[in-house]
Amino acid sequence: DGVGGIVIFGMTEEGRLAADALRDVGIHFTALDNDPDRFVAAAADGYDVMFGNAANLNLFSAIAGYNATAVVVGAPNYQIAKDLTPVVAKDFPNTARCVSLPSVNQRDQFRDLGFRSWLSKT
Repeated sequence: DGVGGIVIFGMTEEGRLAADALRDVGIHFTALDNDPDRFVAAAADGYDVMFGNAANLNLFSAIAGYNATAVVVGAPNYQIAKDLTPVVAKDFPNTARCVSLPSVNQRDQFRDLGFRSWLSKT
């Protein structure tokens, strides 16, 4: 399809919305979750999801290759974003990082890590 893949880390409500939107327009994505309950629930609901931590460089390289165009973090967890940032920024500098935030209060923190953000709730 000519479009690099998207990695969705965290099959939260926001992660699932991103997956649904990407699937609807035919953009390839790979979904990961390191939470066993979310992983099982997403798989049971028909999502193609793998169990693992996107901050693991070997795993990220294996699933995203060097063609990933973006990483979407499904949960606005600053520590996850902070752990993921050096992995992606160093070895995948052209890969955008995105996160859905519940309020503008966290926007600066995530922007300082190089994340693009949008509000998930008003």
